[in-house]
Amino acid sequence: AWDTAAEQINGGNTSLNIKLEADVEQHSTLASGYFGTLDGQGHTIDVTMGSEDLTDTNVGSGKVSLFGTIGGATVRNVVFTGRMIGSCASAPIASYSSDLLTVENVLSLVEVIQTTTADGNCSGMVSTANADVVFKNCIFAGNVQATKDAGGFLGWSNGHIHSLENCIMIGDVTINQGASSVFFRIKDNNTVHMTNCYYLPCAPTILNGNGKEIAAGAKQVDLDQIASGALCYMINGDQSTINWVQQIGTVPFPVPAAFGTAQVYASD
Repeated sequence: AWDTAAEQINGGNTSLNIKLEADVEQHSTLASGYFGTLDGQGHTIDVTMGSEDLTDTNVGSGKVSLFGTIGGATVRNVVFTGRMIGSCASAPIASYSSDLLTVENVLSLVEVIQTTTADGNCSGMVSTANADVVFKNCIFAGNVQATKDAGGFLGWSNGHIHSLENCIMIGDVTINQGASSVFFRIKDNNTVHMTNCYYLPCAPTILNGNGKEIAAGAKQVDLDQIASGALCYMINGDQSTINWVQQIGTVPFPVPAAFGTAQVYASD
């Protein structure tokens, strides 16, 4: 059960490999240093946590995430939902990564809200990457509301290599001050590899960078392409491998194939 796994992680077993058998809830940040594999097997984790009151015990140090710091870990086949309110460095997966992190087949629907004017670095996936991160078949369809500095997939990174393959950004990132990016808000000494990625225009004016574009390798789509299944068909390329599915008319956007079976076909 998830409660037992959470207890083990908080007790120091940070290499625990987890497979979810049902949807679960986690309303406080787990102990830092996780470096196992979390396989959601298509299930949802509700990561609602935090409060506007920064003395609230659920806020801790003001940085809210599932794993405070995540090491050489893999997170796959999971949906993140909920409302996360913190002072800075808040994101559903982790506030910080300290070793290679692989994120695949992840759907993030979270709402992240920053409450202070500190450097925020909030995001819809991972806040601050202190090591390389690989995203594959991931989509952010939530909302980040930051007072300062934020990104869709990464809120900050300095001097690392980050990859996006077959990823979609259709959420939004808003800030009151600082800089924001559609995918990665990162320093220009990072390297970005983007392959077959798509985005819906939102508040940020650059895809990757910190005030200036460093890697614009994604294709723009509109709401009709998203809802009609056109985007789902496009991102599957030559259709030899179906990584994305969509129940048209029921689900308004594509989801990783870990969460469904409704392949989209082209019509004449």
